[in-house]
Formats: sequence, C-alpha cells, structure tokens
Amino acid sequence: MGINQTAEQAHVSGVKAAMAVKAVKAVKAVKAVKAVMAVMAVKSLSVVSARSEIGSPRHHAEAAPVSA
Repeated sequence: MGINQTAEQAHVSGVKAAMAVKAVKAVKAVKAVKAVMAVMAVKSLSVVSARSEIGSPRHHAEAAPVSA
C-alpha cells in the first residue's frame, strides 16, 4: 500500500509539473500571439497611412488620367 501511494503521489506531482509546464507554454504562446497581432496592427496602420497618402491631392493629380 505504501509503495503504491508514493508512486501515486509521484505521478500526481509529475502531472502537476506537466500542467505547470503547459501553463507556462500557453502563456508564452499567448504572448507570442499578442506580439504577432501587435506587429500586424502596426502593419495595418502603415497600410492605412499609405492609403491616406494615396488619397492626398498629389496622388489624385497623378491618378486623374486613369479615372477619367
């Protein structure tokens, strides 16, 4: 009984350790996803600013013959 109990406790602590490792990995994954999202947000902002630049009169003067 005693041997089985210690083996069970070792298994439980092993499971807890594995869960802790998974939790740490999950946190790192979430941080990585947030970092990627932040980079994508910055890229989309730069695209928006490029589009607003395209919308500026200087660009319209160049694009006028195409639209006419």
